[in-house]
Amino acid sequence: YAALFEARRQDGRYSLNALRPGDAAAIFRALSDARPDHAGVRIELGVALSHAGDQTAALVEFSRAAALAPRAPFVHVNMGLAFERAGLLVEAETAMRLAREFAPDNPAIAFNLANVARKLGRTQDAEKLYREVIAAEPQAVAPRENLAALLLDDWRLNEARSLLRRAEEIAPGDAAASFNLANAERMAGALPESIAAYERALVK
Repeated sequence: YAALFEARRQDGRYSLNALRPGDAAAIFRALSDARPDHAGVRIELGVALSHAGDQTAALVEFSRAAALAPRAPFVHVNMGLAFERAGLLVEAETAMRLAREFAPDNPAIAFNLANVARKLGRTQDAEKLYREVIAAEPQAVAPRENLAALLLDDWRLNEARSLLRRAEEIAPGDAAASFNLANAERMAGALPESIAAYERALVK
């Protein structure tokens, strides 16, 4: 029975990775009905429901998972992501801060918390968190791009351009990195560099 349970769980993960969240939710729902005390499957069910667009149902499952495993950080960070997708940013931040208490050194949690802080207009908090993530994961592109966007909003152009140039070096096949750099160069009045970056984005 245990082997069959885990095999079906892998099927659910495969469906989720294949961008079929509805199929994944159906699999995880059946598994959670069979094992209602299994926090991990409830988290996976919540993730599938959230990706399928049903944040209310996802939050129900995350709440059930939190009752089973109250100190599991990824219960709370996924709850925060569902709140964020629902536009409930204060609730999202609360959930992600709780996740961070249980996993203070996890860059993924810090990154998600930074994104919510930025949406809430707390740019200093967001900047600090993005820098923390970059220090922990120097090859990560997304925190560099998000920090650069934050700096561009504040017209801190030189550092933003530096971050985006590095992002493009790390991910040379990423058209978005080149496009974001092109916009930053344009804002700085560096038109030849901007045009070159736009051209690189077009051929990727």
